[in-house]
Amino acid sequence: MNEAQLHDLENLTVVVFAGAHYGNNPDHQYVAYEMGKLIAEAGYELANGAGDGLMEEVSKGAKEAGGKVFGVGLKGFTPNQYLDVYHERVGIHSRQSYLFSKGDAFICLPGGMGTLYEIMEISELKKLAEVEPEPVIIINHEGFYDDYKHQLERMRSTGFIPNSIEQFVEFVSTPAEAMEVINNFYKKWEQQTKTESANNSTT
Repeated sequence: MNEAQLHDLENLTVVVFAGAHYGNNPDHQYVAYEMGKLIAEAGYELANGAGDGLMEEVSKGAKEAGGKVFGVGLKGFTPNQYLDVYHERVGIHSRQSYLFSKGDAFICLPGGMGTLYEIMEISELKKLAEVEPEPVIIINHEGFYDDYKHQLERMRSTGFIPNSIEQFVEFVSTPAEAMEVINNFYKKWEQQTKTESANNSTT
């Protein structure tokens, strides 16, 4: 979690991982646009990899809903047209680290190997407690990530993942469900923070 945002829940940043292509299912494009739109309507900032395809579509959805879009792209690639702020990084690891430090929640949409790499890395970092315990969500639209979910469950059942997968990544079906996870997490976090503050003031 960004330190500047610890007590400002109206200015959260949601990082969205998504494909740099549109794929051959038009519904994925709609889901990406809707995800960006809902993030903006909630008053949150969107951050992503600044590219084309579904990355551009989620940026478009946020921008057209009046939201702020923060892009972190790779040197040599042209960013999409829907960004308010753009930062360029050399190498995918540098870009990932920047996005991880920026985010208060992480959402994965359909994509290719790069998208899978991104969600796997942030899930592992959360599992290892190397990042704050913020929401990490996969939108499993029309079963796109069924096989990945089944593989995680197999790793769990065969003893390679010691805890339940829900502790480090949550699967949902729609953008609305993803927003519900984020909002519920931060409502609970806010209440815990207020309770701890009240308890400290009486000691």
